[in-house]
Amino acid sequence: MLTIELTRGHSWREPAEILDRRECATKSVEAAAAEAWAWLVETQQHAPARGATHYRVIGPNGLAIGGPPESERP
Repeated sequence: MLTIELTRGHSWREPAEILDRRECATKSVEAAAAEAWAWLVETQQHAPARGATHYRVIGPNGLAIGGPPESERP
């Protein structure tokens, strides 16, 4: 089971704030990243005041194991 997080800050690797998190019922980092990207875009469109800037994928061990490529900005 992976967890996805929406974050705010200059970097997904070291966010200033974690805005929200939810479990993602997949073992695929790529599938979790795709779900997180869609969640980020939806949040930015419908709740811009939250200030979400990035997403990241957290592994079972609690470490960040994935996030957007540096060139991927919504």
